[in-house]
Amino acid sequence: MTTFVQLSLSEPAYELVILLNAISEDKLTVQEEKKKEEDESKGEQEAAEEEDLELTAAQGSDLGKLVANGEVYKLLSNSFFALQDKIMASSVEVIDAAFSIAFSLWNKVKDVKEANSLIKKWTSMLVTSPEDNTTLKFQLLTVLFNSLPTNHSHRFALFTTILNLARTTNNSALLNGQLDFVETWMDDWALPKQDKAQMYLVLSMVVEEQGKAKQKQQYLIEYLKCMSESKGDDRDATKPHAATAVIAAIKSFSAQPEEELYYDCGILLELSVVKDLALDVKYRNVFTLLRIFARDTVNEYLEFTSTAANKEFVAKLEMDHDAILQKLRTLTICNLGMDSQTIPYEVLQKALKVDTEEGVEAAVIDAVMSQRLDAKIDQKNKAIIVERTTQRAFQNEDWAALAQKLEKWNMNVGHTLSELQYMQNSGQG
Repeated sequence: MTTFVQLSLSEPAYELVILLNAISEDKLTVQEEKKKEEDESKGEQEAAEEEDLELTAAQGSDLGKLVANGEVYKLLSNSFFALQDKIMASSVEVIDAAFSIAFSLWNKVKDVKEANSLIKKWTSMLVTSPEDNTTLKFQLLTVLFNSLPTNHSHRFALFTTILNLARTTNNSALLNGQLDFVETWMDDWALPKQDKAQMYLVLSMVVEEQGKAKQKQQYLIEYLKCMSESKGDDRDATKPHAATAVIAAIKSFSAQPEEELYYDCGILLELSVVKDLALDVKYRNVFTLLRIFARDTVNEYLEFTSTAANKEFVAKLEMDHDAILQKLRTLTICNLGMDSQTIPYEVLQKALKVDTEEGVEAAVIDAVMSQRLDAKIDQKNKAIIVERTTQRAFQNEDWAALAQKLEKWNMNVGHTLSELQYMQNSGQG
C-alpha cells in the first residue's frame, strides 16, 4: 500500500507530481505517513474534497505546469532524477509508488531517444542505490522489462542487469519462471553472437548459485559455441570458462550413465576455444584429459598418469582412478565392437590392459551393465560376440565411415533382391 492518496484521475502524471512535491518538501515523514493512514477513516465526501485540494495544488505547482504543457519527459527526467537520493531513501511504499507511476507514463514519451534515456536512467538509479530493498528493486526492474515491447533494443541490456542483480545479491531464486523464456527472448532480440555469449555466461553463473549443475554446463557450452568465432582478447578471456566446462565434463566422467549426456566430452573437444587450451601451459593437462576421455583408450590414460605430476593433477580433481579405468574399458570394448562382431580375449586383454581372462569377462559384464553394449561371452572359443554397441562419439570423419557402411548394406540388399528375382523367374519357367 502506498503512503499517499491515490487520485482517481485520467492523468496519472498529477499523481506523480503530488508524490514528488511531497518528497521534495520532506512531507513523507513517519508522522505524515501515520496521519495519512488515520485519514483513511474519513468519510468519502471529506476524502474527495482533500483529493480536489491536492489536485489543485499539484496543477498550480511548477511540476504541474509541465504536465499541463505535455512535457512529461521533463517531469520524468529532470524532476524525478533530481530527487533520486530522497526517493531511494524513502519507505518501500514510496519507492514502489514513485517508480510504478513513472513507468506507467513511459509510453507517453514519443521521442525514441528520450524514452530510451529514461530506461537507462531508471535502471542505473535502481542498481546503483544502496544495497537494500533488493526484492523491490528486482520487482521494479522486472515491471519495466515487461512493459517494453518484446523486440525492444534495451530489453537485452535490462534483462542482463536483472540477472546480475539477482546473482550478486544471492537472490537468483527470484528468477524462477523467467529463465524458461530466455531462448525465445534472445531470438526476438536478434542478438549478435557476442551478446548472446555474454547472456549464456551470466545465465551459467545464475543457475550455478541455484545448484543446477546440469543447466550450468549447458549454458557454458552454448557460451563457448558462440565464442568459437571470437578473436584476440575476447578469445583469451574465454579460456577460464572453457576450462571450467571441461573440468566439469572430465570430473563427471566416472559418474552414473544418466549424467553422461550433458557432460559429453566429445562435444567440448570439437569447439575451437576448447582446443586453444592445448596451447596454454596453464590448461594443457585439462585438455589432454578431455581428449583421452572423448577419444582415447585405457592405454593413453595409463600413460598420462604414469608421471607423478599428472597423477597428482587427477587426484586434485577428486576422480576415482578405478572408476575411470572401468569407464574407459567399457568405451574401448564399444569401439572394438563397432569394427568387429567377434572379439577374441587376446585382443581384449591387450586393449583393456588386464592380465587375466577373468579381467576381460568382468570388463565385458561392466560394459553390458552400462547399457552401452549387448554381448555374449563365448568361453569355449575365448571371445565375445557383440550383438549391439553404441557409438562412443560421432565425429566428422564418422560420416564417411557411415556412408561406406550404408553403401555396403545397399549393395548387399540389392544383391539379395536380384537373387530372389532370379529364383522366382526360374521357378516360373
